[in-house]
Amino acid sequence: QHAGEAGTLLSATLPPEMNVLRRVASLPLVNSAYDLAATAYASTKESHPYVRSICDMAEKGVTSITNVAVSSAQPVVTKLEPEGE
Repeated sequence: QHAGEAGTLLSATLPPEMNVLRRVASLPLVNSAYDLAATAYASTKESHPYVRSICDMAEKGVTSITNVAVSSAQPVVTKLEPEGE
């Protein structure tokens, strides 16, 4: 995966009820930190084949865990969002 904006990535992967996470991800400091980390990660994966294999396996695990976490957090985030959004 190529380094991109955290807000854009979250917009593509999170349900509409998770607006609060999109807003946090779009903060300039969070977005810059994400871009920096994503660039370093992609560069490391491209440079080291063994690291790439380990990262690919880890990414699959993180994707599964994230899907469960998002599903579990959705009711809490929905309660925390202000009315009228």
